[in-house]
Amino acid sequence: TDHGYKVVTASELLERAPFRDTAAESRTGRDARRLLRMGWCVAYQDNALRPERTLTRGELAMMAFGWDTVPKRIELIRSGRAPFRDLAPRHPYAAAAVRAVETRAMSAQDGRFRPDAPVTSLELAQFCATRLGRTPPLKDWSQVTHGEFLALAAGLMG
Repeated sequence: TDHGYKVVTASELLERAPFRDTAAESRTGRDARRLLRMGWCVAYQDNALRPERTLTRGELAMMAFGWDTVPKRIELIRSGRAPFRDLAPRHPYAAAAVRAVETRAMSAQDGRFRPDAPVTSLELAQFCATRLGRTPPLKDWSQVTHGEFLALAAGLMG
């Protein structure tokens, strides 16, 4: 306080500036906070949203199922068994990918989940219909960005 600073709690700080690369009052910031309050993992480990980055299948699974799959992740690591041919048991998205396939929000083909592949329009529609209960207007998403998905998901949730 001697230097003009105000001490705030971590909760207050996160409410003011929750994301490293996005202003809290921006549309992306508001959408992300809304999904975060609903239990979604919207940010990367460094608390960045990266709204212009192309959304991958692994990131989509992690956003929607990450918090719920912590016990499954521990189980996969302990077992040492890969859930898919292209996802090691220690991969950060492995358990979320398993849940996404189990719930039919996403699919795996030939034992591969393809975590680094960009999300397609059809996959996005299937995901939203299954996970959110609403199908978005089908648009030709050649590459869905994180910011576009946050806006879409927040909008579909009402």
